Amino acid sequence: MMDVKMTQVCGDEDVGALGHGWTRLSQRGEWYSASSNRCWRPPTDVFETDEALVVKVEIAGMQESDLHVSFENRRLTISGRRKDPTGKIIYQNMEIRYGEFRTEVLIGWALDEDAIRADYEDGFLFVYLPKNNRQRHVPIKSVEE
Repeated sequence: MMDVKMTQVCGDEDVGALGHGWTRLSQRGEWYSASSNRCWRPPTDVFETDEALVVKVEIAGMQESDLHVSFENRRLTISGRRKDPTGKIIYQNMEIRYGEFRTEVLIGWALDEDAIRADYEDGFLFVYLPKNNRQRHVPIKSVEE
């Protein structure tokens, strides 16, 4: 089993579906969202196969052009913005998050960075990070004093 760590990149406040904090407007139970620039973190699974580490992000309603995936210094970063397709309406219940999102995964071992790929299918983004299984022979040199 290899070492993987998820990082909190959007803060630890409870935020609503639009990525904003929720504030009660009246005693009748009406709500409004307070403006905020906070991002949210989509549900993310990380699992290992024989060939690769796979990061699966649940992010429906996106286009490939709305997603950004990068890998640098053993840190996989997935970010983007999900637009609210309904515009301004009064929600009775709202659990789907919109706006800026970001998730990061720290990888604790060597990967074949040139072979990393991402596929978006049925509302899930899959990022495949192939393991670097190459063994490297290190020659030993005798040093005479």
